[in-house]
Amino acid sequence: FPKELMDILNADYGIIGEGERLILLLKALEDNRDISDIPGIITRETNAAIPDPWNNEFTRIFNPENRYIQLYLQKGGMLNLQTKRGCPFECIYCTYPHIEGKHLRLICPDDVANTAKMLQEAGAKYLFITDSAFNSSYSHSIDVARAFINAGISIPWGAFFAPTKPPHDFYRIMADAGLTHVEFGTESMCNDILKSYKKPFNLNELFTAHRSASDAGLHIAHYLLLGGPDESDRTINETLENADKLDKSVFFFFCGIRIYPHTELYDIAIKERQISDTDRLIEPIFYNSQNLTSDEIIKRVEKHADGRPNWVIGAGGEKTAKILERMYTRGRYGPLWEHLIP
Repeated sequence: FPKELMDILNADYGIIGEGERLILLLKALEDNRDISDIPGIITRETNAAIPDPWNNEFTRIFNPENRYIQLYLQKGGMLNLQTKRGCPFECIYCTYPHIEGKHLRLICPDDVANTAKMLQEAGAKYLFITDSAFNSSYSHSIDVARAFINAGISIPWGAFFAPTKPPHDFYRIMADAGLTHVEFGTESMCNDILKSYKKPFNLNELFTAHRSASDAGLHIAHYLLLGGPDESDRTINETLENADKLDKSVFFFFCGIRIYPHTELYDIAIKERQISDTDRLIEPIFYNSQNLTSDEIIKRVEKHADGRPNWVIGAGGEKTAKILERMYTRGRYGPLWEHLIP
C-alpha cells in the first residue's frame, strides 16, 4: 500500500520493496543528488511500482547495543534471522511473490551461521528464521543447518515450514542443528481446499511432514486459514477430523483471509463482488466463504475443540498475551506455545 501509506503519513519519501534502498536514499540526500534514478523511491509528487528484487547481496547490519535489540532480549530473548528471500509458491492469498519476487535468493549458509553466532553472543536465547518458508529449498536449509553445527550455534531456533514431503532424515538434521519449533503453514486439512488455495502439498504429504517432525522430537504447530474460496460444511468437517489424527501438536485456527492487492484472492473477491476495485484495502477486508459465515466456522471449531488448550482460535487474545508476559518475566523464552500441548 505505498500510495495509501504516503497519504496517511504525509511522508516526504517512501521506499517500495526491500529496505536496503534506504542507504542509497540517505546517501543521495546527503550529497544533494537526484533520487529519481534510485529504484523504488516514492515521494508525495511521484508514484512508483515495486521494483525488481534487490540484485546486490543483501546483508543485515547488526548492532547489539541498539535499544530495540535489548528490548527483545528482555522480552523473551528472541531475535530473528533470515536465510533467503523470495517465494516460488503460488498460494492465492500471499503477497511474498509480489514483494520479494518469485525466485529464491539464497544467502550463503556460512554467512547465515556467522550472523546467528553474533546474535547468540549478543545474548539471544532463541532465534526465529523469518523466511516465508524455511524449507522452500531443502538443499539450502540442510546447508544452513550444517553451517550452524560447524559454527557452534547452541541456542534453539524455529521457523515456518511448508508441510511438503521432506527428504529422508531432514527434520533429524534440523534437530541436530538446534531446531526445536516447527510452525507449519498448513491452512487446511482438506485436499479440495488445499487445491483451491494452490498450496504446494496435499494431505498425504502433510501427514508425512508432520510424522517426520514428530519422530525427530520437535514441537509442532499447524496454522490454519478457514473460510476461503470453496470452504463448506464438508471441508470444515474434514479439516477438523484430520486435525484429530495429529498428536503432540498445537493448532491455531484463523477464520477469514485478508484480501491484498496483487493476489489471486483479490481477483476472486472482485469477481464475487465481495470487494470493488475502489475499496481501500489498507483498512482490512477479509474474504469469507459464500457457503457459511465466519461465526458459524468459529462455533464449529470451538465445539469440536471441546476445551482442548492446544486448539487455539486466532492468537489467543489478551488472556494469552498476559500469560506470555508472565512467563517471559519468569525467565522463560521462545514461542512458548509448546506448553499448550497436553
